[in-house]
Amino acid sequence: VCGERTMSELLPNVFVEDSPQPSASIAITVNGEHKSFDWPTSAAELQILKYVHVFDSATALSYVDASNESTYEPQNLRFLSRLVEVCDRVSETLQQRQSVLQSKLPPIPATYTETTAARFISELQHDTRPENIATACNWTDEDSVRVKAIEESLKETDVATRLRETINREKSISLFIKKVGEIKNGLSEEREAAIRRAQLDAIRTRRAASDDADKIFRTTALDGVGQESWKYYGIVLELILNKWHIPNIAFLFWKTRRCASYANNL
Repeated sequence: VCGERTMSELLPNVFVEDSPQPSASIAITVNGEHKSFDWPTSAAELQILKYVHVFDSATALSYVDASNESTYEPQNLRFLSRLVEVCDRVSETLQQRQSVLQSKLPPIPATYTETTAARFISELQHDTRPENIATACNWTDEDSVRVKAIEESLKETDVATRLRETINREKSISLFIKKVGEIKNGLSEEREAAIRRAQLDAIRTRRAASDDADKIFRTTALDGVGQESWKYYGIVLELILNKWHIPNIAFLFWKTRRCASYANNL
């Protein structure tokens, strides 16, 4: 009748076959004047009772179980609501005052706004821990070296020459990295195994040749040293060693007729 939102469903009489339209007879007193109304449930609320608020157990549960705007509150609950409103207004006032406060921290140049130091300064608070400040302001020997290098670079007068040198150095490093990568990619497990086998064979062969030469030619002079056959042997040895990429050894066997000197040393 009053138009409350927490209306209960009116159920008919289950023992009666007919289901008549529910209705109610209402009697009220307004300023000592008695009035009565016949009100069917299908009709809208009575205008004279529209502003009458009913606060029963069903209405109380609706405020707890669902999000509803309060249309009526007891005096104790109204005090708490007013207290919340006052706290909200105080918070809003404090935020407005805080927004107009100007920071007393030193201004950060636009060039350094994205640096770690700038981020740390912007996040400084009254409760920032001293150990965090000490960590952020820690100065190491590496920092000193970097500052010294920057100062020396700023003292350079011929900047163009220094820039060309830096670019050339960068190109050389890039080329070196590329060559090392090519060598690395070219070495397979099979090739590495073949190189190791060749090294072992060379060691065994050299040891056997040295032992045999020592036994045979210890007291006997070598005939034919310096002839074409010895030169041919030296050329063959040089080709073999160059093929297996063994540096600083091939020249011992054949270099401007030194094959004879090597043989006499054996």
